[in-house]
Amino acid sequence: MLKTIRTKEQLRDIQRLGVDEIELLGELADKLKAAQQVAKLGQAGASMLGNVLGAAVVAGLQKPSEPMMQKAVEATGASVNSVVASVGLGVGLVLAIFRDYEEITYEEGRLVLRRRMS
Repeated sequence: MLKTIRTKEQLRDIQRLGVDEIELLGELADKLKAAQQVAKLGQAGASMLGNVLGAAVVAGLQKPSEPMMQKAVEATGASVNSVVASVGLGVGLVLAIFRDYEEITYEEGRLVLRRRMS
């Protein structure tokens, strides 16, 4: 059964329940698609990304400077859009979704994912 969701909270709940197929709509679909690149880095790449961005915050910056962001992008191979989307959704959630689900179709504003077979 295909379950349609539109919010990050619904995505988190659906992921925990292990629904077989999910359809994400609107901005959530586009953000998750963009964040998919960070998920492909895996836990080690996401940790490296977090360390680089965290260093900018520890250095006393209000937000990571463009050079620090560029360093993170170069270090991981992720795009700036992917980094921003994954941080906005939560890197842990993004990693969990793409660990458990695979993309079936994507068009702007609509992403369909199916639970991976174990």
